[in-house]
Amino acid sequence: MKDNFKLPSTSLIFLVLAIFSLINLLVLPGQKAGILVFIICIITLLKNINDIIQGFINGQVGMDILAILAISSCLIIDDKLAAIVVVCMLFTGDIIEEYAEGKSKKSLENLVANFPTKVTVDGKKVDLSDVVIGDEVTIMAGEIIPIDMTLSSDSATIDTSSLTGESIPVTLICGESISSGTLNVGATFSGKVTKIASESAYQEILNITNSALETKAPMVKLADKYAGVFTIISLTIAGFAWAISGDFMRAAEVLVLATPCPLIIGVPVAFISGMANLSRNHIIAKNGAAIEKFSRIDAIFFDKTGTITTGNLVVTGFDSADTLQIAASLEQKSGHIFAHSILEKAASENLDLLDVDDVDEIMGMGLSGVYDGKHIRVGKESFVCVGCAHTKNNAFKIDDTIIKKHKNDLSPRVYVSVENKIIGAITFADNISQNAIDAISDFKENGITDLNIISGDKKEVVKHVAETVGIDSYYGELLPIEKVQVLQKHHSDDDCNCLMVGDGVNDAPVLASAFIGAAVLAKQNSAASLSADLILVGESIGQLFTGYQIAKNTRKIAFQSIMIGMSLSIVCMLIATTGIIPAVVGAIIQECIDVIAITNALRALKTVK
Repeated sequence: MKDNFKLPSTSLIFLVLAIFSLINLLVLPGQKAGILVFIICIITLLKNINDIIQGFINGQVGMDILAILAISSCLIIDDKLAAIVVVCMLFTGDIIEEYAEGKSKKSLENLVANFPTKVTVDGKKVDLSDVVIGDEVTIMAGEIIPIDMTLSSDSATIDTSSLTGESIPVTLICGESISSGTLNVGATFSGKVTKIASESAYQEILNITNSALETKAPMVKLADKYAGVFTIISLTIAGFAWAISGDFMRAAEVLVLATPCPLIIGVPVAFISGMANLSRNHIIAKNGAAIEKFSRIDAIFFDKTGTITTGNLVVTGFDSADTLQIAASLEQKSGHIFAHSILEKAASENLDLLDVDDVDEIMGMGLSGVYDGKHIRVGKESFVCVGCAHTKNNAFKIDDTIIKKHKNDLSPRVYVSVENKIIGAITFADNISQNAIDAISDFKENGITDLNIISGDKKEVVKHVAETVGIDSYYGELLPIEKVQVLQKHHSDDDCNCLMVGDGVNDAPVLASAFIGAAVLAKQNSAASLSADLILVGESIGQLFTGYQIAKNTRKIAFQSIMIGMSLSIVCMLIATTGIIPAVVGAIIQECIDVIAITNALRALKTVK
């Protein structure tokens, strides 16, 4: 319990005090309540003065000056109620920002926490930090490989999708390299450590992701862009009122109307409404800045597997019913990635499964068994046709041209043999999502034509997918760091705001480095969703274009709210220079302006057509 305890933030503490002061002032409007309000307001002023100094150091002028003017003016004309309300709004905004930042940091912490911290060396579990180069480690079936190594066992079957995006497990032989972060989907194997844990491939991904998140330029708030101008205008009008009347109270009455409530409330309400609208369309925006950035993209980079393709292998062809029937009969005993697809296809073809005896699976190679006294196999070519030449003296049809027929086919496939004689092959494909095709077409029709695919898969496969969906620019066989480099070069050469869309651990660095990242929510939580600004729920990018329209509409409405609030405030300030608007009336007018700005901002909730 102690480890889970967290002290409340300073902003939360002061918000609670401000709310307590506000209630005190409303219930017991006496001197003691007024003193508490005054103390809270002074503390807030000091905090904002510090923020102003930091802003000037960083070359930014935000709403802090307006907040100081608003609170100070209210105190000068002894309107403590208005002052404490502004204080409550300011600290509420701070808490929302702190929460968003905290979620981002916690995401990376969770990613690290889910990675193995121990590995088996000489039959004992030891800390990764204690493993040295040359140690012989053992990786059990189903374990994540926690450190880079070379394979000592004869073979191993590895799921590399977390690093390369490739959905098909690869079989490695003795002496080949294995990267950390991949998954052992075969039998237990052993390997020799080639890098210490802190320098491994998976740690490099974490370092790149963390570095990108920390160095990413902070988003300048939309309201802050106009706060400086509004501040100058407000001070000018207040100074003019003081000059023509010779009474500072006149200037204070003007500044009451200059409270930044339309900027403090109107803009956040618009973006919160936009976030709710995105959520209804199965997109989670982590903060308002994500929506603002999403609305300004002019180039998109897509990962391939699980983003443009479904990430699920399906049977696209088989040479005969016998081929599919034998394969399915063997695969019903397997948990391999091909098994489900083959069984599903056999069921759709209404094929009865055979009662196979002595089924044996060799991880990374295939399955063998006995049916009706004959040895049958499914798997790699080298596994299914061991020891005999092709003949036609068996109960199943044999086609000696099968291997030659599939020689130039890039599709994944398995072969089926009877008595070491190949009778057919089954081919697979990772189907392209129709929703992805539609989304890409929508972006093109609406002016975003700078579309690219970056993938860890083979260049020939990436080229085929790009041509199918109508994308001209594509990159294949990329490591995670190379994806970042491609994106950064594109941004540098074309000076564009790039959206990156991906779904795996291998996409985490580039998602964090991009102007804005969108993660397709995978079947299991990945680094992609943790480092992205947007999360697409439902494992499809079909809703991406709708989200883009919502983001653009939200930004437009937020801008309108700023213009409405500022324009009405300026008009009222000009009228207040004549002295015909008392401070109390000015406060009421300002509240009406707030309501108008907020009502307009709520339009971001409406569905974009």
